[in-house]
Amino acid sequence: MRMVESLSGAKAKSFFMKEKHAFTTNCLVWEDVTMITGRYPAMIIAGSVMMGKNPRWDGREYSFTFNGGSMMARFVPSEPRHKFVIQAGDKFYGCGPSEIDHNYE
Repeated sequence: MRMVESLSGAKAKSFFMKEKHAFTTNCLVWEDVTMITGRYPAMIIAGSVMMGKNPRWDGREYSFTFNGGSMMARFVPSEPRHKFVIQAGDKFYGCGPSEIDHNYE
């Protein structure tokens, strides 16, 4: 995870937007969840795969919508406590700590 925390600029954009990585973390509401990065992002919650849309890297945060656009995954590598947050409407669910799988297919 330290390698991800130190990413910035073009390297971070390539890491999140072009490469496929799986981040698994614990969210108390859903237990273990997995966020998959890349051109075609996805979320795995409670064993269900939900394809994501509109992935973005704004220089600080990687995000995409899923569940028909009603939810958003947000990942901020530099955030010390809750790097990964799931937003559903006006509710925010902080998740962590995270593990990364670089070999996810």
